[in-house]
Amino acid sequence: MDQISLNTYLSRVLSGIYIFLYRDNTYKLRYPNIDIKYEADVYAEQEYIKNRFNDWINTEDILSTLMMIGVWNPILEKELDDFPKKIEDLKVDLYKNAFNSVKIKSLKKNLKNLNSRYNFLYGVRHSLDHLTPSGYASLLKSQYILVHSLYNNSSVRLFEDVGSVNFALFNSLTNIIHENIIPANTFREISRSDLWRNYWSANKERMFNKPTV
Repeated sequence: MDQISLNTYLSRVLSGIYIFLYRDNTYKLRYPNIDIKYEADVYAEQEYIKNRFNDWINTEDILSTLMMIGVWNPILEKELDDFPKKIEDLKVDLYKNAFNSVKIKSLKKNLKNLNSRYNFLYGVRHSLDHLTPSGYASLLKSQYILVHSLYNNSSVRLFEDVGSVNFALFNSLTNIIHENIIPANTFREISRSDLWRNYWSANKERMFNKPTV
C-alpha cells in the first residue's frame, strides 16, 4: 500500500468519518454510536416479529435452492470450503519469502486473486440469506444503521428515518460504502506502519476523539 492510501485509511480510522463523492455531491458516513446500534437491534426485532409468518426460505434450504436455480454446485461449494486453507498457506509463503522481492510480488498477486475469487463465491453462496428470518433481521439492522449514519456535506442527516428513504440513492451510496470497507488485512498493515507508530508514540492516551472498543 502506498503512503497516500495509508494516510487516507488512517484518517478514516482516527476520525470515525468516511467522506465520499457520488454524482458530484459529497456525503459523510459517521461511525454509529451505541444508541443507534441499540435502536437498530430493536427495530430489526420488531420488524421480524411483524413478518415472522411470511414465506421464508429456511437456512437449511438455501444450498439446494441455489443449486436448483443453477448458480451453485458441489464443485463451487468445495472450492469455497478450501479457500481459507489456500489463503493461509499463501500467507505462510509470504512470511517465508520475506527477503525475496521477486517471489513476494508474485505471491501478493496470487493472494489478491484468491481473495477476489473467494469474495465473489462467498457473495453468491450467501446471496439468498436475506430471504431467511435471521438474514432479513440482519439486513434491516444494517439498513437502519446506515440511514441514521449518512450525512450530506453540511453535516445534516440525509434521511430522517427509514420510512423516508430514497432507496435509489440509498442503494447507490451503500454500494460505494461496501466497495470501500477497510478489510482486515489493511488494518493489520496500518498497525505495522511507521505512521501509526508515530501517532501512538505522540498521544497514547487520546488517540481517538471517542471511547474505543
